[in-house]
Amino acid sequence: MNWGKVLSEFREFNKTFEIIHQTTNTLNTTRLFILDSSFNPPHLAHYSLVKTSIDYEAYKNDRNSSSVLLLLSISNADKADGEPASLEQRIDMIILLAEHITKSLGVPTAVALTSCPKFADKCEAIQNHSLELALPKSKLTFLVGFDTIIRILDQKYYTSPISVALNDLFQDSDFLVLTREDKKHTIKYQLSYAKQLHDGRLKTVPKDWASKIYMVVNDNYTEADISSSAIRSDIRNGNIHWPEKTIPEIATYIKEKSPYVKL
Repeated sequence: MNWGKVLSEFREFNKTFEIIHQTTNTLNTTRLFILDSSFNPPHLAHYSLVKTSIDYEAYKNDRNSSSVLLLLSISNADKADGEPASLEQRIDMIILLAEHITKSLGVPTAVALTSCPKFADKCEAIQNHSLELALPKSKLTFLVGFDTIIRILDQKYYTSPISVALNDLFQDSDFLVLTREDKKHTIKYQLSYAKQLHDGRLKTVPKDWASKIYMVVNDNYTEADISSSAIRSDIRNGNIHWPEKTIPEIATYIKEKSPYVKL
């Protein structure tokens, strides 16, 4: 597939959302798990987040009619530090992850592009796509890290009150948030934030939205430390163990195509 042409037409026609690959048919989907990332490169923490969401207790009734959407936001895709792979190479790797998810978890998985920078706009674009194809409206679950959910709920990013700006988003979607110890936010702080949310102590956030945010403690400390930037750094520094941080198919692709090695 000529991804350069696909990307060019996506931009030329000012599209907001387009599915570019599907592992299997997703017409009967009732719940769509959405992982939005720069995938630079995709890695085991991405896979772990998808697996955690599918196995999560709150979603067990949708298990047989769930699908996964790997979403590449091209408006943010070129902002990564280091030597980012081209968008075409990233699409190749995302498709490898999609096929791996379907093969190992038995869940239909699609890959899509979006030009929408905000989650509310992404949600609207996805639902509009379903309407255009006369598909049933799916329940959307965004898979995010803690740093993302606090940005989503930060009033400074909106000109109108959050309760207004994000009303449609929280009507149509929920969020699974996987905790991750980092330099900014300890696990203790993240769980404290979740409690404040459920107790209605975050003044700008409606209390009933707490029922749409599932905070899951990540007890896999090895995968919790994996990031795309760390893999790129390992490759640049000659760390031979970097392939352990992604799936074998993507490790092979990186070795063959060398997207993170300057010529």
